[in-house]
Amino acid sequence: MDHTIKVCEDDNVNVHGSDKIIWKNTQALPVSIIKHPDNEFPFKPGPPIIVFPLVPAISHVRNDLPARDYKYNVEGCPKEVTPKTVIIS
Repeated sequence: MDHTIKVCEDDNVNVHGSDKIIWKNTQALPVSIIKHPDNEFPFKPGPPIIVFPLVPAISHVRNDLPARDYKYNVEGCPKEVTPKTVIIS
């Protein structure tokens, strides 16, 4: 299944292992999706995943991780929007 995520806006997205993620950046500058120190990075390839303005980046949810919530950080967004969570079920 495909999921479109606005990097600096969306949070708590429900996904399944190997789902395709289409990252969109509405900021004026590139943003980076990076590992949160509390858990493994839940996407491949990466980290980092760099998302340029107006150019979607494509990644997939890792299918080798147990189902649970995973945090990730975003650099280049307002500070109050990080960390974010993806829920692998």
